[in-house]
Amino acid sequence: MTKEIQQVKTLPEIHTEADFQAASERGYQAASHYLKQHSKPFSEWAVNDLTKLHRLYFDEIYPHAGQLRQPGDLAAFSGRVGADSKNIQAELQLLTNQVKSLSKNLEGIDTPTGLSDRLMLQGFVHARLVLIHPFQDGNGRWTRLMTSALEKELLPNTQRAQHVPRAVYMHALKELPSNLGPLMNYHAERYGLRPSTLKVLRPPFPVQVTLRN
Repeated sequence: MTKEIQQVKTLPEIHTEADFQAASERGYQAASHYLKQHSKPFSEWAVNDLTKLHRLYFDEIYPHAGQLRQPGDLAAFSGRVGADSKNIQAELQLLTNQVKSLSKNLEGIDTPTGLSDRLMLQGFVHARLVLIHPFQDGNGRWTRLMTSALEKELLPNTQRAQHVPRAVYMHALKELPSNLGPLMNYHAERYGLRPSTLKVLRPPFPVQVTLRN
């Protein structure tokens, strides 16, 4: 059984791992369908759009689906991730504004600079969502859904996406917030590039968030 079920964080209808996985798959399909039907640049998503996608994804699993974290929700995280709850909405809005700013002068994907800039932006958004940690549960899956949508915007031809070992992804997350390079390289590998061919760029905005008190 999952840790979420053992801790009774899920809805009463979720009794087993199979229940959890089936509900998660239905939620993923619902959220993915919504993204396809309401396709628009990431910079145009409002906070309400982001919370709605979380609700669609986890409505059958968590009673708090679609609700931003409240004070005390992350007591077990020892301060490493998670913006202060009172700043979550502002942090998400700031991120969409940053994406709008960074997207203005992107070169084409067929140029070395354009490709590096797009991969930097992809890694930057991924890192910021991980560190903001907007919800009590489901942040990892929701973040991957959002970054996959952004990948389609920044890096067309997503059918080229490669499988990257989970260990590579987990290492990249552990390097945050001081080192964005491994996460940027992770997305490069997903796109079928060798990290050694990529110029790792320093993001123009800080990756860090306003941590909890």
